Amino acid sequence: MAQAHATTNNIWCPCRTCRNNFFHPIDLVERHLFTIGIDENYTEWIFHGEEESWDANEFDDDVNEVQRDEYVDDMDEMLDDIRLGSFPNVEPIEPRTSEGPTYVEPRPKIFDQLLEDARRPLYPRCANFSKLSFIVKLLHIRTIGGWSVKSFDMLLKLLKDSFSDALLPDSYRESRRMERALGFGYMKIDVCPNDCILYWKENADKHDCPKCGMSRWITPTIKQKKIPHKVLRYFPLKPRLKRLFMSKKTAVSMRWHKEHRVDDSNVMRHPRDSVGWKDFDQEHISFASDARNMRLGLASNGFNPFNNMSKPYSVWPVILVPYNLPPWLCMKDHFFMMSLLIPGPKAPGNEIDVYLRPLIDELVDLWENGVDTYDASTKQMFQLHAAFLWTINDFPAYGNLSGWSTKGKLACPTCNGDTDSLWLKYGRKHCYMGHRRFLSPEHSWRRKKANFNGNNDHRMPPCELSGHDVLDQLNNVGDILFGKGGRKRKRRPDELNWTKTSIFFQLPYWSTLKLRHNLDVMHIEKNICDNVLGTLMSIPGKTKDSINARRDLMILGIKKELHLQEHGQRLVMPPACYTLQGDERRSFCEWLQAVKFPDGFAGNVARCVTLNGCKISRMKSHDCHIFLQRLFLVAIAEYLRPDIRLALTELSTFFRQLCTRTLSIDVLNRLEIDIPIILCKLEMILPPAFFDVMVHLVIHLPREALYGGPVQYRWMYPFERYLGKFKCYVRNKARAEGSIAEAYIHIECLTFCSMYLHDIETRFDREEINVDVCEGRQQSEFSIFTQKIRQLRNSSPEEVSDDLYALACGPDPWVSSYTGCIMNGTRFHTAQREEHRLTQNSVVLVLGDHQGVRVGNHFTSVDSTRKSYKEEPFVLACQASQVFYLKDTSLGRNWLVVQKVTTRNVYDIPSTTVGDEDEDHLIEDEAYQDEEFSPPAHFVMEDDTCLDMPLHRIDIDPILVDDRVMLDHPDPRVEEDEFLSNDSSEDDSDWNSDNTADSSGEDGHSDHENLL
Repeated sequence: MAQAHATTNNIWCPCRTCRNNFFHPIDLVERHLFTIGIDENYTEWIFHGEEESWDANEFDDDVNEVQRDEYVDDMDEMLDDIRLGSFPNVEPIEPRTSEGPTYVEPRPKIFDQLLEDARRPLYPRCANFSKLSFIVKLLHIRTIGGWSVKSFDMLLKLLKDSFSDALLPDSYRESRRMERALGFGYMKIDVCPNDCILYWKENADKHDCPKCGMSRWITPTIKQKKIPHKVLRYFPLKPRLKRLFMSKKTAVSMRWHKEHRVDDSNVMRHPRDSVGWKDFDQEHISFASDARNMRLGLASNGFNPFNNMSKPYSVWPVILVPYNLPPWLCMKDHFFMMSLLIPGPKAPGNEIDVYLRPLIDELVDLWENGVDTYDASTKQMFQLHAAFLWTINDFPAYGNLSGWSTKGKLACPTCNGDTDSLWLKYGRKHCYMGHRRFLSPEHSWRRKKANFNGNNDHRMPPCELSGHDVLDQLNNVGDILFGKGGRKRKRRPDELNWTKTSIFFQLPYWSTLKLRHNLDVMHIEKNICDNVLGTLMSIPGKTKDSINARRDLMILGIKKELHLQEHGQRLVMPPACYTLQGDERRSFCEWLQAVKFPDGFAGNVARCVTLNGCKISRMKSHDCHIFLQRLFLVAIAEYLRPDIRLALTELSTFFRQLCTRTLSIDVLNRLEIDIPIILCKLEMILPPAFFDVMVHLVIHLPREALYGGPVQYRWMYPFERYLGKFKCYVRNKARAEGSIAEAYIHIECLTFCSMYLHDIETRFDREEINVDVCEGRQQSEFSIFTQKIRQLRNSSPEEVSDDLYALACGPDPWVSSYTGCIMNGTRFHTAQREEHRLTQNSVVLVLGDHQGVRVGNHFTSVDSTRKSYKEEPFVLACQASQVFYLKDTSLGRNWLVVQKVTTRNVYDIPSTTVGDEDEDHLIEDEAYQDEEFSPPAHFVMEDDTCLDMPLHRIDIDPILVDDRVMLDHPDPRVEEDEFLSNDSSEDDSDWNSDNTADSSGEDGHSDHENLL
C-alpha cells in the first residue's frame, strides 16, 4: 500500500523507533518493520495512502477542537517565517478543516518533520501544546535552569512513562534534531598545525601542508580514523543575518537607525550619529539607500575555557555585532553572532588572518552581490548587503588584526611613524612623553625643557593617515608567509612597525573608512588606574616610581630633586610628592573600604582592600572604571598638594566626560584640546616610566569618539562578559571547542524560538532587577508600654481606663510602613535598613536652595549636620532621583560628596513612532555610564604652578636604597621590535591583566559528544 502511494523511493518509517518522523528508503523501512516492529499507536495509515477518518463533531464550535491557532505558542508562525526566509518555494502551512483530510505537498526533508510536529498535538485533544512547542519550551527551561544532559534524559523518561500518549522524544540528542532543520549549524574546517593554511577551497583535499609540510592528521595511517590536528569552526554569516529579518519583532528594528532616529547634528547617541558613519554613507550612496543593509562590528579576544590559570589554553571566538539596532537592543548579547571559533592551545597571533579568510570571503560577497532575504515587516524579498565598520579588541589583539606591531618605539598605531618614544636604560622599556607637540604652536610649555624631557619641542602633531596612505606604506612590506615556526627576519626601516597587510584590506571599502580599529577604552582605563594607584600607594611591582625609574632620571638629567642621593655610606631615595606614606596610606585604605554603592552600580571595592599592610589588589576592569571616574578625585583631596590633585582630577573628569552615553560634539572638541594639557601637567610631575603606551593612547580617544560615536558601542565590556558565559558551556574539557560550538548553536536556536513563546520567561520579556512594586512587609513592633497595658487590659479590665488603652494602642494604622521601595527603575531603602548592608540606597536628590552646600569645580559637597525640619514639605518617590555619598577627605568631619546615579535602561533618545517595534530595555551587567556629564562649568587650567613646586617631600625621611639593587646593571639595549618572526604573537601581559594565557588542542572527535 505504501509503495503504491509513494511519489519517491523514500517513505515515512512507521516503526516503533522512527514513529513516522523520518524519511527512509523503502527497503530500509521494511528492515525496520521486521526487526523493530510497527508503532502500535499508528492505526490509521494516513502517511501511507489511507484516508484519514474525520469526526464532524471535532469541528463543532462547542467542542474542544485542536486548532493550530489555539495553541498557546506561535510555532506555526515561526515555521512560516523560517519557510519564507530559508525555503521560499515551500508551500505555507495549511490548518486542518472539516472538509476532509489535509494533503501534504512534498517539501524538503529537512523541514518536513517540523511542519508535522507543529501541527500534531502533544497528546490527543491537547489544546495548549503541539509536539514542537512542548519540546522547545522544555529545552528552553533546561537552558535557563542549567540542567545537565543526564537530568534532562531522566525527565524525558519519567514523562514518557507517566504519559504514554504524549509524543515526546526519547533523549536530549533526539530533541535537538530540530536545530539543523531550522538552519542552525556550523562548518568544520581543518587547519595546519602551524597555522599556515586552512584545508578549505583549493586546499580542501590535501593531506599535507604545502608550506611547512606538516601532516593534516594526527594519525596519518590509512587503517586508523583520520583525526585532524586543528579544527576551525565557522558559523556562516548569511543565514544569521537573514534570520534578523525573519521575525517581525526584529525586522522593524533593523531600520531604526534611518527611519526612527531623530538627527541631532551636535549630539551623538548611536554610531549612526558619528562622523565615520555619515562619511561612509556619502562615499557609498547605493549601499546607504536601503536602511536594511547591515553595518557590523567585529570583536575578538582570547580566554581560558578551563577557569584554571595554571593550565595555559587560549580559545579565540570572533564575534560580530549589528549596529542597525536601536540603543536599547544594539549591544545585547542575544544579538551577538559568533562567526569563528579559533582553537587553542595557543593564541593565533598574526596568523589570525588565516582563520579570518572564510569570514572575509563571505563579507566580500555580501558587499558585492548580497543575499536574497525575506523581510517579515514588509512581507517582501530584498537583496541584503552588509559592510564591516571596525574591530573592537584590546591593544595586543589590535596589533594582530591591524598588522601594526603594538610594541617597541613605534607602538602607537595612530601616530604611526611619527611616534615619539624614549628608551629607558634601567627601566628596560620605551616611554612615550612627547605630548607638547599636541599643544598650540606658541604655547609656553614647548620651551620649558627642564620640566619635561630636557629638550624644547616645536614639532607639530602627527598627520592623520587615511586608508590610502596606509596602503602606500604597506606596499613596502611585501608578501608575508603565514605560519608559526618560521625564521626571524630583519625589519627594514621603510616597513616601520608593519608586520603584514591585514586581510581586511581585501574588503573593497576598507580603505575608505575613517576608523578601522578601535582603541579599547576599558583596558586603557584599567591600565591607567593601575599605574596611578600603584605609584600613589608605592605597590611593589606596580609602582612607576621605582629605584630604576630614579636611575633613569639621573641619566636623562631631569627632575633632579628626585635623583638618588648619597647619605653617608648609603644611597637614599627622596620621597616623591605624588606618593603616600605611612598613615596616609592606611587612611586612604580605610576611606576606600568604607565606600558603599547603590545596588547594581558597581562591585564591592572593599574586597580589594587589605588594611594589614595597606594593600589594594584584585581590582577588575569595572572596579578601575568606577575608581578612576568617581572615587579617585575625592579620595586624593586630603593627601596631595593642589597642583598634583588638579592634574589627576582633570584626568578623571576627562574619562567621565568621554564615557557618557550621550556625547556632545562640542564637548569632544574641547576634550581634544584639553587632554594634551592634562598629559603635559602629568609629564612635569611623574617620572617617564609612568608614560607607557597605554597612557599615550588617551590623546587619541576624543578623535576616535568623533569618528565612531559613544564608547559603549566600541569597548570590550559587553564582549568580555559574553566570553565569560562560554566558560560555562565547557562540559567536556577534552574537547572544549566542540562543547562551546554545540552549546552556542543550541542557545542561538532557542533564543530565536523564544520570540514565539508565550507564558514563559525568555530573554526578550525578562523583568528588570528593579521593577516598581507595591508589596512589602509592614512593620509591627510594639513597645514595652503597649505590651504591658494590653496584658493588663486582658487580665484586669477595670484597672485600665479607655483613655489609657487608646494611648497604648497608638494611632490607627491608616497607612503601611515599608523599609524600601522601587520607583522608576531605582531601588530606595531607609537608612536603618542599610546599616548592616554593603550597599547604599537611602540617599535621594531633590533640587532646592539651602545652606550647607559647597559647589566645587569637579564635585559638590553637603554638610550632613544641617538637616531640614521634619515638618518640611515632602516629595513623592517619583520626584526624587538617587545619589550616594562619599566622605569628603578635604573638608573632613561631616562633609559628604554627592555622587549622582543615572538610572539604568533609561535613554535620552528622541524618536519617532516605532510601530510594532518591541522595545525591550533590559540591560544585564552593563558598565555604568552617566547619561550626560554636566558638572559645574570647568575648563582645564593652563597654570604654571607646578613649574616652581618641589617634586620631593621634605616632611618625610628619605628611603634607604638596597645596595644589591645598585649592582643590577642594565642589559645592552635590544630593540625587540627590530626582528619579525612568524611564530611571534603579541604579548599582552603588560597591558591586559584580564586576558588569559595561551592554551591546548583538538583531538578531532565529534562535537555531538560535547553537548551542554
